[in-house]
Amino acid sequence: MHNSLSHTTHLSVYPGEYVPLFKENDFKQKTKHFSKGNGNILPVNIEEAANYYKIEIAVPGVKREKFLIKAFGNVLTISVIHDRCDFTEQDNFQAHEFKYCFNRRIVLADNADTAFANANYKSGILQMYIPKSSHPLKTANTKIAIY
Repeated sequence: MHNSLSHTTHLSVYPGEYVPLFKENDFKQKTKHFSKGNGNILPVNIEEAANYYKIEIAVPGVKREKFLIKAFGNVLTISVIHDRCDFTEQDNFQAHEFKYCFNRRIVLADNADTAFANANYKSGILQMYIPKSSHPLKTANTKIAIY
């Protein structure tokens, strides 16, 4: 039985629209011209609670699909490409500095379970919650989606 109410696109159980993750190869291609050690690092807050680690990173003005978050073991890597490319030849810029790349590595405790990490981005703040495990973990390469 086909119910027209349950098959409409504006009624969805998900809290937002689907935005595909940034592909790692595309990210590497876009960042190959940025020099290493350019001094750009993301400011971070790391809070430890009883059952999880909370990580907050201030990254204003970036769309969530421009993030690439990966975890390998207990090392978390947060990368961002921000480039405002919607200008035209007629725009008369005195400066154009909205094109930048950030990369931040965070070493977590051995009991951080990055396989079950979740992240959200709202009002320029990226928040990640990484649950703790009762014993040290060795998780494989994991990508973390942002909601």
